[in-house]
Amino acid sequence: NRHHHFPFDFHMSKNEYRHFPIAAWRRAYSRCLQEESAAEMLFYGDPQGEEGLRREIAAYAKSVRGVQCTPEQVIIGSDPYPLLDIVCR
Repeated sequence: NRHHHFPFDFHMSKNEYRHFPIAAWRRAYSRCLQEESAAEMLFYGDPQGEEGLRREIAAYAKSVRGVQCTPEQVIIGSDPYPLLDIVCR
């Protein structure tokens, strides 16, 4: 059994928090909460994913892969089972 040493460890629990720009993150977070639309962040978004992101993915799919689709045909999620449920409906 050989042990390997890797120069980088990308495991979520082993982040280099010393290098995280906490002050910049706090300013951006505070700016978001001060916007008029901040209350919208308290609710679930579109079940298909954020419209702006879906629009960009549709444009990317067209330019890179030649796929003709609309943002309404793009579904974003992190778990395949709920995504399949949305697709099946």
